[in-house]
Formats: sequence, structure tokens, C-alpha cells
Amino acid sequence: MFGVALASSIFQSQLDKELHKRLTDPGSEDLIRRIRQSSRLVLSLPPNEQRHARDSYQIALRAVFITAACSTLTAYVVRLFVSILEFLLLTSHALVT
Repeated sequence: MFGVALASSIFQSQLDKELHKRLTDPGSEDLIRRIRQSSRLVLSLPPNEQRHARDSYQIALRAVFITAACSTLTAYVVRLFVSILEFLLLTSHALVT
């Protein structure tokens, strides 16, 4: 559950940042809020705004996937280290007895 909350938080934060960079017209704050609430809205936008929204979604999703990949790699390395440590402890204990 923590992973889903973290991914959602990263996605929404990045999406908000990217949409604010791209959509700067007056009244765009309401559009940004609506885009963040429903991705289906993107299909009904004018082509220029649709491109900005899609680019923002792409960058936000990339941030989530990179975070997930880094977390998975970190967990793998830590687990590998723990396995090696367990092996060394078991071998040293076997040598002592």
C-alpha cells in the first residue's frame, strides 16, 4: 500500500509541476485541476493543449517508473548483501565449531 501511495504522490506532484510549466494562459489553473482529476479530459482538449497535457503525463509516468526501478534495484542489492552476510556468518560459525 505504501508503494501505491508513493507512486501516486510522485505522479501527481510531477504532473502538477509539468502542467504549470506548459499551460500558462489565464484560466489554466481550472484546466490543470480538471486534467489532474481525469485523464479522459485530455481527449477533448484542443490539439495544442492536448499535446501539453500528454507531454506532462509522459514525464510524470517516467518519474514514477524510474523511482520504481531504483527502488527495486535498491531492494535487490540490499537482499544480495544480506544473503552474503548470512552466508559469511554461517560459514564462520561452522569453522569455529
